[in-house]
Amino acid sequence: MRCLILLGLAVVAVAAVDDTPAGIDLKKLAHPALTKVRPGAVFDVAVSPHEVILSGKGKSGKTWTVHLCGTCFEEVWRGDLDGNGTDDYAITGSGPFNNTRKDPAFSLAILLMDADGMPVPFFTPLFHADAVDHLVQLDGKVRLLVPRYDEVPSDERVGPYCSGHWVTQAYGFTNMLVEEVRGLTGGTRFPHVRNWAYTHPECANHPIGFSGRAKVVEVRTTEKNAIRTKLLKRDETSLKLPIEPVEECASMFADAMVFDTAGSREVAFPNLQGDGQYRLADKIGEAAVELRGVHECTISLLWAHSNP
Repeated sequence: MRCLILLGLAVVAVAAVDDTPAGIDLKKLAHPALTKVRPGAVFDVAVSPHEVILSGKGKSGKTWTVHLCGTCFEEVWRGDLDGNGTDDYAITGSGPFNNTRKDPAFSLAILLMDADGMPVPFFTPLFHADAVDHLVQLDGKVRLLVPRYDEVPSDERVGPYCSGHWVTQAYGFTNMLVEEVRGLTGGTRFPHVRNWAYTHPECANHPIGFSGRAKVVEVRTTEKNAIRTKLLKRDETSLKLPIEPVEECASMFADAMVFDTAGSREVAFPNLQGDGQYRLADKIGEAAVELRGVHECTISLLWAHSNP
């Protein structure tokens, strides 16, 4: 990734964001007991050029399908993340977003399985590879640590885009749901903020003169503060999902979508090369939906039910 500074007519290249450490060395932390598995041994897998579809069946006979981007499906790990006695799945890969200055190049998709063997999804983009290393063991519990990068100035002595923050947030798993864990955990206080700044002469020659607070993203799949609204008819030219306006957003991106019916559950993760989420939105139709974890016109989890 490259950062560019635009100052009048001058464009100055500065270092890659990958050169700034997030502040927590994940490899030095304890990790839960996860087993790398062969996908075909645990899922039915269908592959097309831009999409991977996983499918299975719960103990009750209810079926499920999961849509992923093609490059998002590189490794599958199995282990009980939420402590309910049923193995869950962590799926790692590259994409679905482009590797630009502020778009992470990698991703982690999690399927938390309930006692019936039905999945509840969670998704996060990640800036660094080895996504499974973000699952750690702190104080005897499995936590997901997600570092996020911002360019809110943290050092007033350097130019624009030359400083910011790495904010690492910790998430816990309970009853197939994900919620942020704040405060002292494993000897570290979360959210963990590390200021970063570049020292290139170009940065020092153009001090910005102010600093700001780090961004902390509200991500969760629990029903806490969930918003109920309606999906609207989709404009096929837009990548966003149209909704009855929520928090000044008339359309949103979804990190994960679920359409739950009496006999099936369909899950769709982001895919800029495929239309899995849009096909699922068309199935849901102009129906009531529940938005969980709304942040900056993005939904951590969109959940829709159909009447039996």
